[in-house]
Parts: sequence; structure tokens; C-alpha cells
Amino acid sequence: MPRPTLTDFNPKFHAEILKQLPKTKAEMPVVKRLRQRTDKRSALEDRFGCHLRANITRDCEIEEQSPLRIGNGSNYYLDFHVIRKLESGGYEHFGYEVKGGFARTAGIVKLKSAATQHKWIEIYLTSWINGEWVYEQILQ
Repeated sequence: MPRPTLTDFNPKFHAEILKQLPKTKAEMPVVKRLRQRTDKRSALEDRFGCHLRANITRDCEIEEQSPLRIGNGSNYYLDFHVIRKLESGGYEHFGYEVKGGFARTAGIVKLKSAATQHKWIEIYLTSWINGEWVYEQILQ
């Protein structure tokens, strides 16, 4: 169905409709409805990245901000994706999501959704608690 134009409406309503429309793109109100991630990582993610690099073996590779598709047009970006090559020639995949003391419910729901949909990767929620890294596996 094509978008309606001004001519599709009764002429007596044209003046009222034109008052409601912005004159230029600059007059359009900017409403920030989405909380979008920037390229910057948190200090906690930086600390975990250093910890991860110091403790992996040579047969591992680390990817940062690795996307997992969770819906049409929606991806969940893992903080760290570790790929370990096995002696048999296959690969093991581990995902790490670093969260501080406060994790939003929506973020946890998306993390669980990603773990359920992508059974080929073991995903861990990682936190810094009482001076040590704590790992909690997200069950599939």
C-alpha cells in the first residue's frame, strides 16, 4: 500500500496537517530512544581482556565484539570470543560477557537468548568480585 500524501486527505484538513509536519529536516525533533553501544570498552572489559590474553595458550585466538544473531536485524555482541584449535582439527568456541555489579535485565535476557540459539559456543558471564574473576556459564 503506498504512503498517503496530502492530496489523499480532505482539503479542509490540509492546513491542520501542514502545521503538524516539520518544514525542514533540521526542524524534526530528535528523540533518543535507543541506548546504543559505542566503540569504547569499559575499564572492566579492558582488565578482563588483559587477563584473558595472559592466560590463553598458543593454540587460541581471541576476537573482540563478536556478533551472534538473535533475531531479524538484531545481534548480540560478545565482549570476547575465544577460538581454540583442537588436536583433532576441530575447534572449541568460548564466549565471555563482562558485567559489573549491576547488569540490566534486558542484557541478561539477550545473553541467554544468544546462548540458547548458538549451541556451538559456550558462553560465560564474567564478573570481578572480591578481587578475582568469577565465571558463570550460561546454560543452553
